[in-house]
Amino acid sequence: MIKFIALLFTFTVLNGQNILYWLPKERSHFEYSLNNHLKNARKIIIITPSMNAPSLKNKLIKAISHGVNVTLITQDVSNDPIALVAYENVELLLYRGKSLKESTIIIDSDFVCIQKGGLGDSKTTFFCSDAPLLLQKTLKTIHPIHTHSKPYLE
Repeated sequence: MIKFIALLFTFTVLNGQNILYWLPKERSHFEYSLNNHLKNARKIIIITPSMNAPSLKNKLIKAISHGVNVTLITQDVSNDPIALVAYENVELLLYRGKSLKESTIIIDSDFVCIQKGGLGDSKTTFFCSDAPLLLQKTLKTIHPIHTHSKPYLE
């Protein structure tokens, strides 16, 4: 039995944990999980077609005040993203390529959340994971978007 538990533990560590959050029903669970990852973050990358999420903006400002570097790539700079430009550790980039259909939040290359649509949508689902393989694939997928984005204040 102990050998079986050890095997399961190894399998879980290698594959990570995948969680699907249904908003608004599971908003508190999602925000709790996100807050736990933001507390110890060093770098956050957010790619979204639009960001109208005041609660996320407040969490980001708190993280930035603790020295976290934030890269925000968006297509629509109205509302929240412009307010973040005033902070030293924030890089706001505009992506003018194909229309973005999903929002992605990556924290320290350890945790990723993907949502269909822009951040701030009230009825949506978030798929979050700490699986290393998924994180590597997500980072590889967003690399072209990052390289083709232009700084907002350019």
